[in-house]
Amino acid sequence: MHVFVLLMCFIAPITLWAFPQYYCTGASSRYFYPLLNLIGSIHRTNYENLVEIAIFDLGLKESQLNLLNTISKVKTYKIQQNNPQLLTFYYCPGTELSYLGWYSWKPVVIKEILDVFPYVLWMDATCEVLTPLDDLFAHIEKKGHFLSTIGEGASNRKIEHPIRWSTTNCVRKFFHLDNTENAWVLDKEHIMACLIGASKNSYSRFAKEWFEMTDDIRLFADDGTAPYGYGRCRYEQTLLSIIAHLKGLEIAYNDDRMLYPTHILGEEGKEVLRGESIINAIKPTCSCKPNLLDLRKTYPV
Repeated sequence: MHVFVLLMCFIAPITLWAFPQYYCTGASSRYFYPLLNLIGSIHRTNYENLVEIAIFDLGLKESQLNLLNTISKVKTYKIQQNNPQLLTFYYCPGTELSYLGWYSWKPVVIKEILDVFPYVLWMDATCEVLTPLDDLFAHIEKKGHFLSTIGEGASNRKIEHPIRWSTTNCVRKFFHLDNTENAWVLDKEHIMACLIGASKNSYSRFAKEWFEMTDDIRLFADDGTAPYGYGRCRYEQTLLSIIAHLKGLEIAYNDDRMLYPTHILGEEGKEVLRGESIINAIKPTCSCKPNLLDLRKTYPV
C-alpha cells in the first residue's frame, strides 16, 4: 500500500523571510510518471524558494534519469550505503505484492541526504503539492522535525489501525512492547511515513535510530506475525511510529477528513498546516499524468 497525499495550507504566510526549500524523494521506473507530477507540482507552487529536489534512484531507467537531469533544481542520487538488502525485492506470501527492501531504504536515504542538506522534507513520489509550503519549512528549520499522524484518530475518533495492527513479533521483541512500560504504544496512531521533515541538527531525535535499524532487515519485513497476518505490516512506518511515540516527540495531529486544521508552530500561533491524506493502492499502470508545462528545464526544449 502506498500513500497519496495532497498538501494544502489555508493561511497567510507569517514568516519574515523565505526559507530555502530542500525536498527529497525516491522512485523506481514504476513510479516515474507520479514522480514527474510531484516535481511539476513543486515547481508550480514553490519554485522561487526551492533550492533542490533530491531524487534517489531506486530502479529508474537510464532514459528516465537523463530526463530528470534536465529539469531545473533537480538532482539524482545513488544510495551509497553498501547493503544489498535495501534494493532487493521481497515478496509477501499470500499476496501478489513485492516490496523493495521492505522500504528499509527510506531511513538510509534520509540519513544520506542530511549529509548534504541542512534540513529536508521527504515526500513519497506519489505526493502532490497544491500550495506554497514556506511555513512548513519554517517549522522544520525552527523545530528540527515534522511528523504527523495519518489522521484516523482526529476529533477523538476510534483508531481503526493502531500500531499493534501492523507490528510483527520481531518488532514487539526489539522494542520490548510486551512490557508494561511500553505496551501503551501499541494503541497509538501511526505516523505518516510519506511526509517527513528532518534536520541535520536534530538527526539523533529519530532518524539516527531509524537508520541504525536497517542493519536488521527482519525489523522491516512482513513475516506474517502481525495480528491479522500477511499484508498488514507497515515496514518503515511502524518503526518510525514506535520511535516517535516512545521518545515523546512533537507530533502534528492530522485529520484525514479535512475538518480540523493541524497546528505546526504551537497552539497559540496563527500558523497551521491542513493536510489531507488519501490512501490508495498505486498500481503499476498508474494513470497519473504529469503536467509537463510545470517542469522547468535547465535549457529550452
